[in-house]
Amino acid sequence: MKQLITIKEAVREVLEESPKARNNDTLLIILTLRKFGHRIYIDNFKQIPSMASIVRSRRFWQNKCGYCTPEEDIDIARNKRQFEYKEVFA
Repeated sequence: MKQLITIKEAVREVLEESPKARNNDTLLIILTLRKFGHRIYIDNFKQIPSMASIVRSRRFWQNKCGYCTPEEDIDIARNKRQFEYKEVFA
C-alpha cells in the first residue's frame, strides 16, 4: 500500500532529488506533481495539489529551515525582488 505524503514532504523530496528544482519553481511544480502521480487535465484539475502550496512549501524549506537552498545568484535575485516589492507595496 502506497503511503500518503503531504505536499511539504513531497517538495522536500523533490528538492533533495533535483538541485535544479531549487532554483526553478516551474520545474519544482512539475516534479512535485509527478511525485503525486498527477497529469493535468480539465476533469482532474481540482484534485491536483495547489501550485501556490508547492511554492510556499519550497519557501518554507529554503527560507525558514535553510534546507536545500538555491544557488547564490538565484538567492540574491530573489532577495532583490523581495526588497523592491516591499518598497513599492509596503
